[in-house]
Amino acid sequence: MLQKVKRWGHSLAIRIPASLARELHIEPDCEVDLRVEDGKLLIVPISKRKRLQELVDAINENNLHKEVEWGEVEGNEIW
Repeated sequence: MLQKVKRWGHSLAIRIPASLARELHIEPDCEVDLRVEDGKLLIVPISKRKRLQELVDAINENNLHKEVEWGEVEGNEIW
């Protein structure tokens, strides 16, 4: 897919077609890693990993799992 490089202020810009953005899960303001390998420009999306506290904060009554019944206590388990 051919694209033209355009000027954006003092920098250069390449427009990413919507079909490629969807395929790569690229959205406005997402972070990407730009690097050159073997004379080619690579644009690699950075997946944002959520921190444990962000995941815990998202728990609510609608997505909280119920306790799992594992059967009778056997051995020296402390419950």
